[in-house]
Parts: sequence; C-alpha cells; structure tokens
Amino acid sequence: KYRVLMSQKYRKILLKYVKVYVAEAACEIGMVQTPNGLFFGGPPNTSGKPSEKLQSIMSLAQNPTAFKHLEDVIFPKVDDRFKKSKFSHIASEKTHQVIANCRKGEAAFVYPSDFPTLSDLCFVLYHQFVPCRPPSTALIRRKTKPEKWDTLSGLCCKYYREAHRGERQHKHKGMYFPLDLQALHDSSFSHNLTDHVMTCQL
Repeated sequence: KYRVLMSQKYRKILLKYVKVYVAEAACEIGMVQTPNGLFFGGPPNTSGKPSEKLQSIMSLAQNPTAFKHLEDVIFPKVDDRFKKSKFSHIASEKTHQVIANCRKGEAAFVYPSDFPTLSDLCFVLYHQFVPCRPPSTALIRRKTKPEKWDTLSGLCCKYYREAHRGERQHKHKGMYFPLDLQALHDSSFSHNLTDHVMTCQL
C-alpha cells in the first residue's frame, strides 16, 4: 500500500486551504479555542459526513477555479487597510501624530511617497534610523573582504548616534549591518530593529 501511495501523483494544495481545513476539521470533532489553548468542549459533528462548510473547503482546495465562488464564503473580505497593515485611521491621537510627523519629516531609508506601500510600523520604524559605516572590527568579525568595505553601510539608531557622537562606534548599541538585500528583507532583521526601538532609553 505504501508503494501504491508513493507512486501516485498529488497536486499541491495551497497552504491557506490547508490551514482553514485543519481549523474547520478541529471544530468538527468538538475542539474549541480558549485563552489557555485548544480543548475539547464543543458539540462534535456526529452526522457521519463533513459539514457543508468543510465540504466547501475541500471542494475549493481540490479545484480553486471551479469553486471560486466559495472564496468569499470561506475567506470573508478584509478591509484593504488591514491587509496593508495601515492602522493610522484607528490609532490613538498620539500615535496618529507620530505617523503624521514622520510623513512630514525627511529620512534616509523611507520617503513620504513610500507611505501608501509600507505598513505604518515599517514606515515609522525606519524613520528612527540613519546610515552609518560599519567599524572595521565588525567587518573583520564577519570575514568581509577589505575591497568591499567602501561599499558597505549600516543602520544606526539616530538617538544613539546623537548621544554617542564622537565615540568609538563599536562600543555602543543601536547599529545594524545587513550584509545583503536578502538579510535586509528578512523579517528577523526588522524584528531586531523593533526590539531596539522598544527598549531604547534615549
């Protein structure tokens, strides 16, 4: 049986369908989500066949084109502003003022014209950083070739730069040096920047 299953070809199912199927299937057997995790406690489906919603999910997963009309039933439309992580319209007055000030001010890494295409968080986040040159110690530690030193740059917290102006840069925090575009785009990098901004005492 294993050989038979392995010899069969399967069409890849989109992850969003897999996620919603697993969630709905869990509800079918009586699982409920609570603040403390998942527990059995809901009424299970004892009919012996999938519910209408679960059947719709399976049909859509098997043939997204033929069952396109079920998309809106299974995946309710979300405000486009939330999809783009634009929250200034529901933010507090102080947060709204911070975003407004960033849109007026100049920054090295983001421009006012970038605001419609960036999340509010990223737009404000990159306003807190300025360009800086990596110290030689950082370049040597990363085994970067000397001929590339003149073309590499980094990001430095603008508040740390002002507080430590004139000091040896590698002795204080707030400096980040992505080695390439992939590292700059990685979610862990923006997470590191966010962590610094959240804990920066300057």
